[in-house]
Amino acid sequence: ITRDAALSEADFVLAEKQALFRMCQNALELEADAVISIQLVAGSYTRAQAWSQLQAVYIGTAVKLAPEEAVDAAAPQTKLAGAEAC
Repeated sequence: ITRDAALSEADFVLAEKQALFRMCQNALELEADAVISIQLVAGSYTRAQAWSQLQAVYIGTAVKLAPEEAVDAAAPQTKLAGAEAC
């Protein structure tokens, strides 16, 4: 979830990245091996018809692989960038 609400499209893009980053940070704190089923939920709020704001929330499931399911370090792995990777 974003800490701050976005008042413009540019702010929302930043808020979305911050929300994804926070989700990844939470997964790392849990020592997760991956985050699956990631969804973006965006909320919009209007106050007194004077202004509206958006808030980004990422929802995902942090998973920990059993030792026998862990990825072989010698196996080729895909490198993801940006929003695809934590």
